[in-house]
Amino acid sequence: MVDVVLRYKTYSERMLLAISNLGKQSMILGYTWLKDHNLEVNWQTGEVQMNQCPPRCEGCHAIRKEQALRKKVEAKAINICQSGPSPEHVEDLEEDKTPLWIYEVEYEPGD
Repeated sequence: MVDVVLRYKTYSERMLLAISNLGKQSMILGYTWLKDHNLEVNWQTGEVQMNQCPPRCEGCHAIRKEQALRKKVEAKAINICQSGPSPEHVEDLEEDKTPLWIYEVEYEPGD
């Protein structure tokens, strides 16, 4: 057994690992660890998101804290928007009856 700190991006966790000859593999994560951490994997890009880890994971704690702060800021912005004055209803606006095909549209290749 060896005591190691596993690190991936902002994630870190101290754990005991069994030593074995794994051939070409550096490390094999067990089902229990994978289930506890519930990774989000984009198999097309190889991107791994570790944002559902158990509380003992320090890096995931930082990610959860950042996500909670972002949600708090978004909720505050929505609350400020909703507490402002209601839009006024104007009945005498004239509808623009110009056919859409008359408007010029700038088009650049790649759009």
